[in-house]
Amino acid sequence: MPERAAMNPYDWIAGHAARTPDKRAIRFGEVDWSYAALAQEAARLAAALAASGIQRGDRVAFLGLNSPREIALLAACAHLGALFMPINWRLTAHEQRQMLGDCQPALLMLDELFSASRASLGTGLPDATLVALASAPPPGWMADDAFIARGADVATPTGVGAPHDTLLLCYTSG
Repeated sequence: MPERAAMNPYDWIAGHAARTPDKRAIRFGEVDWSYAALAQEAARLAAALAASGIQRGDRVAFLGLNSPREIALLAACAHLGALFMPINWRLTAHEQRQMLGDCQPALLMLDELFSASRASLGTGLPDATLVALASAPPPGWMADDAFIARGADVATPTGVGAPHDTLLLCYTSG
């Protein structure tokens, strides 16, 4: 049997997009994302992350409900060799602040649902890029469209994430 090349999630999505671009990759509620759409969003996010200075080994935190965007962000982190840290939205702000203080992410992204109620999470992260997926981000936070625009003039970065790299950083209660 031929040996398969090791792949990370970004490579896996890009491979499916090349072979079956119109095939459904994600169904989320009433919205379907094809592999081509998922690969395109992951590439846009990887370019924006790279333009924001995210490098291999950096941590990228996300506070939001499950969404296709979260999957694309995970893939973008894999491509760059960054660690993706989903934050449990059910935790208190105090608990979330403790986790963020411990991991010190280089970028924190808030879903629109949490952009107002959890904007204070950014105060303990003076060196982090703060991105809010909201049309009117809180003071000190960058709007999502401005974040994506950072990467618009950047070619999709060459992947530096290796299949054996740590990708997911999860905090648990036990």
